[in-house]
This record gives sequence, structure tokens and C-alpha cells, in this order.
Amino acid sequence: GFAFWNSVLISSNEKLEIMHAEEYGGLLTYDSFSADLNGFSCVLTRVAIDDIPMTALQNPDSVLSANNRPYKYKLLNNSDVVAYFGFQRKISNFQVGITPKIVFRNLAEEKAFGFGSDISTIFNLNSNTSFALKFRDFFTTQIFWSNGSHEFVNPSLDAEISRNFTVFKKTTKLFLRTEIYVENRQTNIYVSKFSIDPHLGLSVAIHP
Repeated sequence: GFAFWNSVLISSNEKLEIMHAEEYGGLLTYDSFSADLNGFSCVLTRVAIDDIPMTALQNPDSVLSANNRPYKYKLLNNSDVVAYFGFQRKISNFQVGITPKIVFRNLAEEKAFGFGSDISTIFNLNSNTSFALKFRDFFTTQIFWSNGSHEFVNPSLDAEISRNFTVFKKTTKLFLRTEIYVENRQTNIYVSKFSIDPHLGLSVAIHP
């Protein structure tokens, strides 16, 4: 859904998508539903680890042993659910996309609610080259926990340039993208608290 990627891309075309993916042998699941409907986009995602067993000793006052084995007394879920709502407007010759989002978090026995927004735009440098910018959490995403804790997500920048060309009569698009975080991640490329995460992609239209 365009609300997740870049709301400027929202068009009048209607499209529905459902996706389910699993990682680490099914331990981590990713589910997504997106709807692009006549100039509006909505995306609902859920990333979760479900059915985590909580254990306790049969005799909590004694040490672990063959006669004091742990048992499963309940199951817990860790999940992040995010709803994105995409809008796009044209101001003079400038296009801007706004994506408010609502966050629900479930971590063991604690729950949280949050809200934030992304802002995005695209510049068509020429007929074959485009440059896109997306400021995620541009006023910081606030998250409030049921135990009274408060956390926030720092703003980050997502920049991408794409180029269309033809290879063996096939329409091809090259993407060069980078994500810049202010979280002191110390990845392969970082300066002080700024970390840079580059990506390279290629799309080839084999058949219309």
C-alpha cells in the first residue's frame, strides 16, 4: 500500500492486497492488509511472536531439579500493530503526501498506544528519473504504556532515486535508496548518532 511507502503515489486506481510472511521457522509472523481506494490509502500491519510459553517451577521455593521441573502456566504474545492512513495533495507544482499512523503494542503483559505521522514527496527530475523523500515520524512518534512509561521514536529520513531504462527491449528500473537514522545504531556506515543504511534494487518487466 502506498500509505506505507510514499503517499504521493496514491492514485485513483483501486487495489486490495493481503500478505502473510513467516521468518525463523514461523516464529516471527508478518501480516499486512492494504487498500488503495480513489485517492486514499490505508495499510494495516502486524508483526508478532505469538504463543510464547511462560513457565514456573512446581515448587517456587526450591531450586530447579529432576523433582522440581518447570511447567507452562500460560501463553503470551509480543506484537506491533500499526495502521497507516495516506493522503496526498498537490500544492502548485509541489506534491506532498501525509501519512498519519496509529500504533498498538503488546509486550508480554504490558500494552501501549501511540500515534505519529510521516511526510513524503517525489520530484520528477526528467522523464526517466525520479527522486523521492520520506520523513518518518517527523514530529516523533509518541508511545504511551499501560504501566505509565512513555517512549518516542526519533525522526528518520528515507531517500531514493530511481532511473528507467531499457535492456534487451525490457523495461528496467534501477533503485538506489538510503535510510538515515538518529539512533546511534553504529551500522557499517555511521557518523556520531547518524547511521546510514543503503539499499540497491533492480526491477525488470519480463512481461506486461
